[in-house]
Amino acid sequence: MSHDLNYVWEKFYRATVTLARSNGDLAPALAEAYLEHIQWALPPGRDVAPDLAAGVEEVQRRMTQRPDPGDGSGTVRASVQLMTAEELREVAEQIVEIAFDLSRQMWSDR
Repeated sequence: MSHDLNYVWEKFYRATVTLARSNGDLAPALAEAYLEHIQWALPPGRDVAPDLAAGVEEVQRRMTQRPDPGDGSGTVRASVQLMTAEELREVAEQIVEIAFDLSRQMWSDR
């Protein structure tokens, strides 16, 4: 198992815990999960599978798709605020699925 894979797994594990601890309002939990964990998940020069990298990059794209409105909230919070409930669930599900895939890959490498 590569050091990079372990690092990405840790970031996604922590993100899923953040999502699980939400008090029913997914938007702030999703923003926190991304800002505290996922935005740092793919270090430069990463050594992870291309399909895994593509999934992480898709989450990153969706979480930063809106420009910073200039009020100090930033692109992530602006993106989350404009997502529908369905979009919020989809991104949260992507995060959980990536964490599961990482866990499965780590166990299969042992």
